[in-house]
Amino acid sequence: MKRSKVEIGEFRLRASGLTKEQGQRLGEMVAQRLATMSANKSGVIPTIRVGLRAEGNEISQLADQIVAKVRRGIE
Repeated sequence: MKRSKVEIGEFRLRASGLTKEQGQRLGEMVAQRLATMSANKSGVIPTIRVGLRAEGNEISQLADQIVAKVRRGIE
């Protein structure tokens, strides 16, 4: 199976409702998930904007939602 390459030039996170530490953890979780993501296609996404509500969601759920949007952008 071909592994995809994900390169993140810049990752900005604006997350109202999260503490600085929670935001940092969310960024780390997204990066880890993207690093292990495999897909049949590789692609370039110059910019992707993901709007999510942090209220009532676990950090891991938010990370999963962000990665799902990135995956849809390259497939």
